[in-house]
Amino acid sequence: MLRKSKFIVLLIIVFSGYSFAQCEKAIEVSNLCNADNNSIWFDRDSNTVCFNGEIDESSAFLVKTLPIDRELPLKLVANSNGGDVSSAIDIAEHLDKYDIYVTQHCLSACSQFLFMQAKHKYVIHEGMIAIHGGPWTKEEILAADFPDENKTLLIGVTQRFEKFYTDRNINIDILTTPPPQLHAHLAAGEIIFWMPKKAEFEQYGVHNIHYCDSKFGK
Repeated sequence: MLRKSKFIVLLIIVFSGYSFAQCEKAIEVSNLCNADNNSIWFDRDSNTVCFNGEIDESSAFLVKTLPIDRELPLKLVANSNGGDVSSAIDIAEHLDKYDIYVTQHCLSACSQFLFMQAKHKYVIHEGMIAIHGGPWTKEEILAADFPDENKTLLIGVTQRFEKFYTDRNINIDILTTPPPQLHAHLAAGEIIFWMPKKAEFEQYGVHNIHYCDSKFGK
């Protein structure tokens, strides 16, 4: 019995050490990027994309021009308030296989696409991952007071939005299921943000989240 207890303790130490080593490495990666610099750049030596700022067509275009080495592990250090849905999907699909590191905030299109796409997701120190409501339904778009060409565009965005989640086996309900105290605000059409806990992410199919000396989300 004593041997078994020692073995269990040893396992705990080994796994804790591995997690600590992961976080140490994650912090090193995040330090490659200056989160106060509102721009996009690439660290060739570490194959790391540094993305700070709004997600839009111009930032998506710039990401696609970076000299990424597809033979090496790719890392994305992202701090963004979000932005355009289609541009966020473009970036996520272009980068494809990568780990993401968040040291400040990854909100809206950043959390709902760039974060979701990543294989391993590291939330470091003050990093926050906040989501809000999902896409409009086709019925809501058709009923809205928009020109027909805008409705067609929005329906296309909604379809691409939903396909992104379906293709990755992520339940899109995560975007429309806030904490109970926020239900009334969401039902009233307000734009609200919330930060799911790790267990809540996993419940909807979002895995491999690592919190490193983080105040949020555990």
